[in-house]
Amino acid sequence: IPSAVEDDAKTFALMVNGTLDWHITKQFSWYGGGGVGWADVIKYDAWDSGNLAISDSSGIAGQVRGGLGFNLGGSYDFRFGVRYFKTEPVDIEDQITGEVDELDVGQFSIEATFRWGF
Repeated sequence: IPSAVEDDAKTFALMVNGTLDWHITKQFSWYGGGGVGWADVIKYDAWDSGNLAISDSSGIAGQVRGGLGFNLGGSYDFRFGVRYFKTEPVDIEDQITGEVDELDVGQFSIEATFRWGF
């Protein structure tokens, strides 16, 4: 597949998320959370070329995340953790044979976050 050199999955997702903090000490905490929402126009370059076309490109999305937080003093925090994001399977149609297959779209990410509050 000519476009297989770019193995990027892209989407625009609106999510409702929740996060919980578990304080180990005054400065350290564990955090975890999750979310659910809607992913629209899921684009996967490697499977949308030649005689293959994405025929269903929207669906429910979800994510879970967790990691370690460090209080920098006052209302400033630094967090480091992992996140897993997944959407409903994308339907890939072979336009010559009419055969439709599902492709799972999921992604692990490492995240580093600087937060401040009031």
